[in-house]
Amino acid sequence: MAQTAFAVPPGGSRSSGRIAVKVSGKDNAGAFAVLEVLTPPDSDPSLHIHHIENEWFYVLEGEYDIKVGDQIYHLERGASAYGPRLIPHTWNCVSATPGRLPVVAQPAGYLERFAEDLEKLPAVQLRDPAVEKALFEKYEIEIAGPPLPKKKASKVQRRVASFTPLISQNPETEAANAHRSKRSPRIYRLGTPKMA
Repeated sequence: MAQTAFAVPPGGSRSSGRIAVKVSGKDNAGAFAVLEVLTPPDSDPSLHIHHIENEWFYVLEGEYDIKVGDQIYHLERGASAYGPRLIPHTWNCVSATPGRLPVVAQPAGYLERFAEDLEKLPAVQLRDPAVEKALFEKYEIEIAGPPLPKKKASKVQRRVASFTPLISQNPETEAANAHRSKRSPRIYRLGTPKMA
């Protein structure tokens, strides 16, 4: 299959859905897909496992908590996280304003078709566990747990760092964190330092 060059304008999409497809798997024999997801505050999927796709998340606008395995990363504008297939992951838009999150799926797999079907469901219906489970399983995605806890943006601790653990790994402060379960995820903040 011969590949063809193309450009997508700002706000444009290679599909007609609300989730913008910037590069379709149809453009590159299924090697990868790039989707841009607009998310309202406190919106998130259940913890889930992709059996086909690896995913890479990049924050264009807003702030996100992204859980991959046992770690939670707090991402600000310019930060990214990688979620390998077969590792449970989820995300939550924790900013006070809507966020914009490009997602790269490799291979393209079923992510575009999943997004198309996802858009057809009203939010209240998607929160029905049976409906969510059926949709996810249709595209070889397994529900692995609940979404991240809801968090109001005003309560998000705002530290500027390129990679700062929020839960200390310093033995001197372990006593202060003794109340945390050994299975508690480590939380990291990633983002573009703000200029004064």
